[in-house]
Amino acid sequence: LAPRLPHSPILIRCAMESVGPVSDILDFLEVAFHTILFARQIYPREIFEKRRKYGLPVWMSRHPDLNKYLNDFLASARPFIAEDKLEWVTLVTLDSRMQPVERVVFQTCCAGPGFQGGDTERQELQRLFKESISKINLQASMRAAPLPQGDGG
Repeated sequence: LAPRLPHSPILIRCAMESVGPVSDILDFLEVAFHTILFARQIYPREIFEKRRKYGLPVWMSRHPDLNKYLNDFLASARPFIAEDKLEWVTLVTLDSRMQPVERVVFQTCCAGPGFQGGDTERQELQRLFKESISKINLQASMRAAPLPQGDGG
């Protein structure tokens, strides 16, 4: 039985009814992970820099170890997404006692390596990614305080 989390889980359907190339889904997940880590103040704000993605300002880490960790995870997910064997990706944030305090769930959907989506499909996918990043930012702004650190005892 999973522990009850103090915050409601955020379910973000990153592909919904649409399907997309693996690289687009992985790119979105990378941006989403960085956005969540920045918004929830999991790491110091100084390690992030502002960039633009999907027509939105986003904060991306500049820390080599964090970036390597995220890139390694995404690289390990690539074959499972490509073969449409990965339905969900969950980012769990932990407090200082390593207890889960928040889960963000992403539903993945991929047409596989042979996907030849046209401009219309690609624009729809980009729109869905933009909506999802906006939703993450909105959720973060509604919770102005960082995640709890635990009682230390």
